[in-house]
Amino acid sequence: MTSRWNVVGGLAVQQARILKRTSAARAGASIPLVPRTTLSLWNKVRVTSRTSLGAGVVHQGQRFAAIDNSVRLPAFTRIDGGLFVALPLSLTLQANVENVLGARYAATSNGNNNIMPGAPRTLRLSLSVMP
Repeated sequence: MTSRWNVVGGLAVQQARILKRTSAARAGASIPLVPRTTLSLWNKVRVTSRTSLGAGVVHQGQRFAAIDNSVRLPAFTRIDGGLFVALPLSLTLQANVENVLGARYAATSNGNNNIMPGAPRTLRLSLSVMP
């Protein structure tokens, strides 16, 4: 957007279906774990010559837990944030917080009765070297 503000986003609208009947699924059934819509948007703003702040949103529409299409995982929206600091010797310190607001959501499943929750608020620290 500007020399100090970067925006990256993505939107997918898809309809993943079984085309031919199988031993596990009927023709026309939705493929499990594939949401109809997904959206991501990330903003990063350079605050000083060495520091940037970022914020983003991740959204997934509802999807089926298994190929029989009997259990739906609800849609969710998660907000993430980041702090980026340029250090001497071409080092960058990065702190990311996923799920800043502590949203409760189903991240994935392994069938209809083994549904895995999304991670709670998570902090990730990394130190990287730029050549």
